[in-house]
Amino acid sequence: MAFATFIFIILSGIFFKYTEIDFKNNAVDTQAVITGYTEYGIAILSYTVGEKEYKVSSRKQIPDSQIGDKIQIKYHKRNPTFIEVGENPLYKDSVSLIIIGILGLFSLALFLIK
Repeated sequence: MAFATFIFIILSGIFFKYTEIDFKNNAVDTQAVITGYTEYGIAILSYTVGEKEYKVSSRKQIPDSQIGDKIQIKYHKRNPTFIEVGENPLYKDSVSLIIIGILGLFSLALFLIK
């Protein structure tokens, strides 16, 4: 069970790192307008790409914001509904996940060898 857990941690780290690299290579800056909030206080953003208007929820709260505020976002050029407002903490932690998973596997291997 521990082996599967460490493999899952490593694969999660690799997935988040791949997602980060893909997003950074395909990100387009634009301006969005806060049009409302979900029941959990997450901003609903409206922005236009080409001729099409998109309305999506931010994946995190935007402090000190109000309806009508304009904010800078980045969207994925092949999937305009995939946006980032600021930094995604999962991207920063992706390398940590990989390292923790590898260290866990080595620790498990040393434990099993004894």
